[in-house]
Amino acid sequence: MLIATILFFACILILSYWQAKNLKTITRLKHELGASKDNNQSLSEEVRLYTLAQSISHLGIWEIAVVNNTIKWSDELYDIYGFKSIDFLPDASVNEQVIAPEHREKVLSVLGEAIANKTSFAIEYQIIQPTGVRK
Repeated sequence: MLIATILFFACILILSYWQAKNLKTITRLKHELGASKDNNQSLSEEVRLYTLAQSISHLGIWEIAVVNNTIKWSDELYDIYGFKSIDFLPDASVNEQVIAPEHREKVLSVLGEAIANKTSFAIEYQIIQPTGVRK
């Protein structure tokens, strides 16, 4: 009988220990989840403001994934280049085609150097929209 009582209390102690440990883990996870939600809200707000700034300034951005040669345009760049984002997926050839012929060599050279040196770059150049409008 004594052994059964000792085992019973030992089980209660073990269960209490695991319950307390799990409660601490759950509390920590709740805190981390709350922090993640706050970070996501902050990032969403930053993206919204960044998009608004591009729209107001009429500046767009594009990025090239060198590994698979894919291009991503910002929404404002679709407007600048004269394409509808729902109808069109940019690629390297289209990106080069919209650049005015007299600027292509310069842009491709600067881009090639940036890729080779793994640096950023800034350059101004003219484009020709599909409608023929030069910007």
